[in-house]
Amino acid sequence: MAIRGQGPLRVRTLRKIGIVDDDDAVRDSLRALLESHMLHVTDFSSGKALLDSGDLSDFDCFILDYQMPGMNGMEVVEALRSRGVSGAAIILSALSVSASSERLRHAGVIAALMKPVSEGELMGWIGRAAETTAASAH
Repeated sequence: MAIRGQGPLRVRTLRKIGIVDDDDAVRDSLRALLESHMLHVTDFSSGKALLDSGDLSDFDCFILDYQMPGMNGMEVVEALRSRGVSGAAIILSALSVSASSERLRHAGVIAALMKPVSEGELMGWIGRAAETTAASAH
């Protein structure tokens, strides 16, 4: 599959990706993977940390763990939307996501993926986020 080689070219239009996961090892691994594709990444240990971080308009994509203490990933996405933040969202979960597909779509979640997710699959969805961002900029 050619996604690995094409990843950096397809997703360079993204200004910043926000990773939200309460597991340090998962956050570190995701950050290292995305940075290897020349992407600018900021990570957060909780939804509250993301929401308290200030201006979120720089983020074009969010990758969120579904199951976290406090707010789950879906609740974080909905809180972002209520603040006018429109970046694409990708939800990752070790278990199936309990939110309905209608709720996910309405909140702008472009994918709900089961962990572990392959690099090719994740980069493919990030590429779709870049396409969505580029289309909404026109």
